[in-house]
Amino acid sequence: MKNIYSLVIVLSVLFSVQLMGQSRIYPPNLRSPENGATGQDPLVVLDWDAVTGQTTDITYEAQIATLPDFSDAITFDRTELTAVEFANAEFNKKYYWRVKAYDADEPSGWSEVWSFRIISAVNVKSPKLGKEVYANPEIKWDPITGLTKYEMQVDTVYDWNVGNTETTDDILGAFLLDDNHAWIVGEGGLIKFYDGVSWSDQDGGTTENLNSAFFISADNGYAVGDNGTVIHFDGTAWSPVDAGTTNDLNFIYFPDPDNGWAVGSSGSVLNYSSGTWTESTPGSKELFGVFALSTTNVWACGAGKIVMHFDGTGWTSEEVGTKDHYAIWFTDANNGWVVGKSGKISYFNGTEWSDQKSGVNKDLYAVSFNGSNGFAVGKSGTILQYLGAWQQNASLSEDNLNAVSLNGSAGIIAGNGGYAMTRTEGFDSPYAHFVNVPPDSSTFLLEDLPFGADIYYRMRAMHPADTTEWSATRMMTTYATVELKDPDNNLTGTDLTQLFKWTEYDGASQYFFEIAQNEDFEESFSFASDSNSINFNTFYFNAEWWWRVRAAHKFDFSDWSEVWTFTTTNTVALESPEDNAENVTFCPLYKWQEIKGVTGYQIWIDTTTEFQDATKETVKTPYFQCKSPLEREKRYYWKVRAISTLDSSDFSPTWSFMTEGYTGIEDHFGDNSIEIYPNPNNGIFTLRVYSPAGETYGISVLDLAGRQVYSEQMATKPGDNQIKLHITGIRQGMYMLHIKQGNNEVSKKLFIK
Repeated sequence: MKNIYSLVIVLSVLFSVQLMGQSRIYPPNLRSPENGATGQDPLVVLDWDAVTGQTTDITYEAQIATLPDFSDAITFDRTELTAVEFANAEFNKKYYWRVKAYDADEPSGWSEVWSFRIISAVNVKSPKLGKEVYANPEIKWDPITGLTKYEMQVDTVYDWNVGNTETTDDILGAFLLDDNHAWIVGEGGLIKFYDGVSWSDQDGGTTENLNSAFFISADNGYAVGDNGTVIHFDGTAWSPVDAGTTNDLNFIYFPDPDNGWAVGSSGSVLNYSSGTWTESTPGSKELFGVFALSTTNVWACGAGKIVMHFDGTGWTSEEVGTKDHYAIWFTDANNGWVVGKSGKISYFNGTEWSDQKSGVNKDLYAVSFNGSNGFAVGKSGTILQYLGAWQQNASLSEDNLNAVSLNGSAGIIAGNGGYAMTRTEGFDSPYAHFVNVPPDSSTFLLEDLPFGADIYYRMRAMHPADTTEWSATRMMTTYATVELKDPDNNLTGTDLTQLFKWTEYDGASQYFFEIAQNEDFEESFSFASDSNSINFNTFYFNAEWWWRVRAAHKFDFSDWSEVWTFTTTNTVALESPEDNAENVTFCPLYKWQEIKGVTGYQIWIDTTTEFQDATKETVKTPYFQCKSPLEREKRYYWKVRAISTLDSSDFSPTWSFMTEGYTGIEDHFGDNSIEIYPNPNNGIFTLRVYSPAGETYGISVLDLAGRQVYSEQMATKPGDNQIKLHITGIRQGMYMLHIKQGNNEVSKKLFIK
């Protein structure tokens, strides 16, 4: 029993010692930024889960570093909070972080180590690439926190310059050795050399399509093409090489002067080693791209989603992504890309491949990197730039771009139809300028851009410790001028005065309107307008006019708009009494269509078409109320012409009407027995009353509120009676005139002007 008791005591002591040797608190679990996150803002919040211990005095200590062993770590002060802020992180830098907890002064172990990468460049979202805009477009981008400002660079040129290759043949491959040595190859054995200034022909001795070129030095280069074509350049001339294959060769790459690879149709792989070419076919799918980091680390890609790897001993292959791959590039063993059909891009991180968003669905035919900055080009002029993420770059071509080659800050992009661009500093025209943008912005309104110009712009972000790369260059085109709206082009028979309208041009502070009686605008009339319309009186009848408009702001004038024409009317259109009307009242109201811009109208009325004894009246209104009654049962003729300050129109066609007779008048008191003329009037008018027997009539005038403003008893004689009335002190407006005879009453509207 004693021995057993002693053993229990010993075990209890050992267990207590073991417990005291363990930490009283566990390491925290990290929350954000997520492990492996990219595109993080430079103001980073490191966040983790809270933990519990044996006391309530729980604090945390966080570390952040740019090296995975934390040898350059920054240690944050201990805090009771479960998050800390890290400001002014370097752009495109990978950071590592970890946290440990303290229970009073007892520490936990370190948490897992997580990493994240800071954003490399501003991502501009709008306007859409190549969009037509007005002179004050709004620029939009994804906001970034932790900045002191953004900078925007704006110009009418950018960092890619179109060169004259003096060929229309399709360019299929390109290689840039340095600023003064570059080659393009292509259709029908095309070879062109660029010396930094211009392109010149080189004879490759073949008419086969050349698909790719690679230069180890200025006097040691190769080009490959269809039907097993391989040619070599020794600094002076090109000569053929028998590489032992008849397969089409699509791409060539050399990691060093003594070793190279070319790939092509039917899965063909050519290996150059110390002067000897050897062909193998490790796969059956056509291969379009190859890249060699070293003699023991070679990558190839091709049709059927195939990506192949050579480790110095043999080739292995795998399917990557969902589409054919047309080009491949590696910057180091842990960073590689394949690009291909429908804009698909896959990325290799040293262990596995994953998809990256390209933002386009156009085929990508070539890719090239300089450091961490890369370009991919493809169908319909597509250009993508890699700045930690893929951004679409401005392009000056709508043709297929088949090749790209970068070296330092220089570059070449080339494609169909002999199209080639070389990379320059750019943004260096007289118009170029910088715009400072507040750091808390995600939009900015550019103002006073040139009219009808291709505008290039890019952005970068800044804080006290660092500046991002420039974003991919964006392009937009400002509208060249305004569009005309009214009056319609080639309109005829118009009023003399017109309201001319055109589309509003956002960003314009003024418009200039020009009108003339000839298409050369000689002796034209010109006016400035602050709005997108202007009134103008042309003065002349039957005249053709030409007009145009342009917009302006304080720095530029737009082009003139299209030129539109119109022709003014030369006559008046009559309305009533209608032509050949019967039983027209013997004191009618004559009406015709209004012509805007005239000073008045002249009406002639007569009983013959010769108008030798015509009654002639001039009025300002498009109507005339007769002033004295016409004869009964008589045919009258009338016509009208318009008058302007400087001209008069032709007379209208002559119309006629027949006045009513006595048989047309009611034999009893009624509406047709009463007429007012003129109406409207100024309170002085004539009341015509037909009285069969000569009665006494009560006459009263009431306003619209029913108040009587005039009253009189009037005796008549049998037949027509012309009663002159003069109502004084009456305001403008509509009144009701009531005429009563016995139990009968007639009401008429009376208009006082």
